[in-house]
Amino acid sequence: MVMEDPDRYAMTQTVTIDIFVPGKLLERHVSRGQVLRVVGYVLLGLGLMVLISALMLVPLIAMGVVHVNLRTGQVEPFSVLILLSASELALIVPPLWYVKKRGLPAASIGIKKISLPSDILYGLGLGLVMFLANVAVSWAVDMIPGVPEPGSGSLSRTLSIWDVAGWALVMFVIVGPAEEVLFRGFLQRRLEMYFFGHRTRYGAMAIAIASLIFAATHLDIIGLPTRFVLGAFLGFAARRRRYSVVAPSVAHGLNNTLVLLFYLLLP
Repeated sequence: MVMEDPDRYAMTQTVTIDIFVPGKLLERHVSRGQVLRVVGYVLLGLGLMVLISALMLVPLIAMGVVHVNLRTGQVEPFSVLILLSASELALIVPPLWYVKKRGLPAASIGIKKISLPSDILYGLGLGLVMFLANVAVSWAVDMIPGVPEPGSGSLSRTLSIWDVAGWALVMFVIVGPAEEVLFRGFLQRRLEMYFFGHRTRYGAMAIAIASLIFAATHLDIIGLPTRFVLGAFLGFAARRRRYSVVAPSVAHGLNNTLVLLFYLLLP
């Protein structure tokens, strides 16, 4: 599907600062070398997140405050997972550094709004569709012979309303926005710029590759198909909203929250 240049709208908004800052450059073309550097920035963001998580978790384990089941990956108490989710803020550090070095506006990595009410409504609707797709794809994968039974992972069945509320808060405020800036606003947008002029379906190529990287970085082979499909939904939404990450962030947060609630309601 061919769509208009997502930056064309931004370039016309020269009298406002929420979309485009006059005097700032917009990135128009990306070379192969630049794409590889962008992927390196993505890996750097993930590495920073892991490092910060370890620095937060190891002392808590040493003090006996946190218990980790190495076989299942379950972490107790659940509130620690909520705390560790704050480490995802590290994901946006490399993209912000990237645009600062090049004198680019934050809009070039998706930190912009097109129409906030419609972005939010779009995100809520997409989040519901994503959740249904999540359940369907996960069920299909579970039906494949030889696939291990899904375990409880790191989620506990005995959660308080405050645990659920805290989880939802970090999904909408931290995890969704951070991952969408990194994978959609930063990575996918530059993949699209690289493939533009080289591939007829440059948008689809960018979505597919960004979604594959997004799925692979979760380090879950069984869950890779599901996360790839979810990444494709989010990538499509990012393009539809001219690479504003508001709608994908809302959809991402809602999907993750509904997954937790669905898990808790299972018999």
